[in-house]
Amino acid sequence: MMPKGNKTIISIIILFIFLMPTLGFTEEKKVTVTLPDFPIKINDYVLNNDFREYPLIQYNGTTYMPMTYYDARFLGVETKWNDRYEKILTLDQSDITAGYKNLTRTSKNKKKDRATLSTSSILINDKMLSEIPPFLLYRNVTYMPIEESFCQKEFGWVCKFDPNGGLVIHSTNKRLKKESFKNNSIDSIIIANGFCYYAGEKGVIYQSPIADLSKQKKVYQLPMWSYGDNYVIPSLKEENGEAYLTYHQGGAVMGTNYHVHLKENGTYEEDTFYGVIQRFKNVTVRTFHGPQTFGNNLSIKYKDEEYKKIGSPEYLYGCSDAKDHIYLINDFLYLIGAKTENDKYLKGICKVNIHTGTTSKVSSLEIGSFVIKGDFIYGVSNGKIYKISLIDEQEELLKSEKIVTHDFNLQVLGENIYYVHRPNEDNYNDTKLYKIGSSSPLNDGHKITGIRIEEGYLIATFKEENNNPYRIILYDKEGNIAFKTSDVADINAISIKKGVLRYVESTTNNMYSIHLDE
Repeated sequence: MMPKGNKTIISIIILFIFLMPTLGFTEEKKVTVTLPDFPIKINDYVLNNDFREYPLIQYNGTTYMPMTYYDARFLGVETKWNDRYEKILTLDQSDITAGYKNLTRTSKNKKKDRATLSTSSILINDKMLSEIPPFLLYRNVTYMPIEESFCQKEFGWVCKFDPNGGLVIHSTNKRLKKESFKNNSIDSIIIANGFCYYAGEKGVIYQSPIADLSKQKKVYQLPMWSYGDNYVIPSLKEENGEAYLTYHQGGAVMGTNYHVHLKENGTYEEDTFYGVIQRFKNVTVRTFHGPQTFGNNLSIKYKDEEYKKIGSPEYLYGCSDAKDHIYLINDFLYLIGAKTENDKYLKGICKVNIHTGTTSKVSSLEIGSFVIKGDFIYGVSNGKIYKISLIDEQEELLKSEKIVTHDFNLQVLGENIYYVHRPNEDNYNDTKLYKIGSSSPLNDGHKITGIRIEEGYLIATFKEENNNPYRIILYDKEGNIAFKTSDVADINAISIKKGVLRYVESTTNNMYSIHLDE
């Protein structure tokens, strides 16, 4: 005889089995899909569907497009997946753009395979649509049916099919031009004076014209590091339209800093100096920062002349975090400085006459970083932004809603002033971009990695994170977004010249370009 307790357990199990359909359990329905047997072209790219990681597939006579992160944004669609409470895939048409990512596999795709009918809710442009063919799930990616009227209405795509030409899809978002380098082993890349400069294999610095990246010229050979079996670490920078290379050789204290001017004709000019060098049209300025610096460390050199000391000898000029804050306006240098005896730890803006060497403080404020735009200095003091007149040196405190960090320079474009705030002072990677007058961070508070101004645009780069839809954003003089992409690029690998935006995408090392006024 079965014990009473066991009968109860069996009854519960039987009841649970009968109730399963009403409790929301649904069986996944498998369907057969095939590879299309016709050519496919998307935004003028011919797809190699046989080896594509996520190929286009067919089901019930309808072609299906994989809505991967990259494919969607290439076609001007932003995707968002929410499965916290229920599975919802959101698809929104926008003006986002991205370079084409050709993700391939080594093995050829099957002509026939199995996929699953998607049970997720699909939200398209804030609407829940029902009268369309079902979405599919294939290789853990949601696939969307390509129907001409549906795609035209919801995303603005033009989809055409004919037996000879196959399937052709054109989206309405901005189209990027793609160019490739001869050598894809690229590191520390910049764009300057019509060329790309980058570190390749075996410590070689190359130069490639942006008009033809397939051409490659060796312009410098990095040495092996004296304390290891690797090459020294290069740092490339564009400065006043010219390309410069810096690297450190030897130990941290007793080593040497190399400063190399990479010239347009493929030659270079090399200087060794432990400190900061700032070049202007007719003069070069440098501040020495060796293991022990006691002031009187400012020098100036006119073309074809030797360096000579300048400025009041009791001042300590510059600091390691102020290398971008040296300006030459008329006959005066503006840079961070401090008297070595009285206010060594009170850094401020100094004004140095390049002819007489006379030094004076522009402001009594302790300022760690600043920029000059027009007739005004914009400086950061104790996390606040001050505006100082170059004419009468009057100070004005500007209202910044957050504490300003020194890690990023202030940027002034038109009437807008941009700054960076670090919410967590212990986390140097947690940095947000703000604009004076707004209490909310730009780009929904995603982490900023670089900012600078070029040709009337603020270029901002953001950290590559799954929840961050925009990794590069351009703001115009009015503060409006002029361009945005999910592509990733270093701030130094982005250039705007004569209205043409160019950037070298970090994951593919392809260069993409677009006319911003198109």
